[in-house]
Amino acid sequence: MREGTAEKDFDCVGAFDDAALRKQTEELQRHPERSCPTCAQSATEHQARDAPAVLLTRGARPVHVVLCEGLIVMHPDFQLSDSFDLCINLDLPQDTARARRKCRDYGEHPDPADYFDSVVWPRYIDYHKIIAEHPGLLSFHGDAPREQIVDAVIDEIKKIV
Repeated sequence: MREGTAEKDFDCVGAFDDAALRKQTEELQRHPERSCPTCAQSATEHQARDAPAVLLTRGARPVHVVLCEGLIVMHPDFQLSDSFDLCINLDLPQDTARARRKCRDYGEHPDPADYFDSVVWPRYIDYHKIIAEHPGLLSFHGDAPREQIVDAVIDEIKKIV
């Protein structure tokens, strides 16, 4: 619960089932060709729907990449980022983060009016300080053009495959 309210806090480490997320991530790392355990789409279906058309290969074999998005998943309490080959952070100014948050559709659970200022942004600042100490963390400015960020991330992935 949010301190001083009856509202749930969905922007903290405790809001996630880290054991389930770790299990799903490890399963996808071992068997990337299988369906996504969350939505039952195959890796190919995800790529067709969500990702730019990029084929990474190691020799003649395609390389599957598991993306686990979110600042919270890199929090040390999760102990999940230790299994990541690459950790990337997008630094966002407050106005950009607020605008992006307002564009999200949470269905039945929209953010309360003051949620961004009272919870989301303060947590972003706190968690950002914590993950900034993560060894090997690559940071990009989140206001950069999407294509520029995607190209830079792909270049980093190519270095490790």
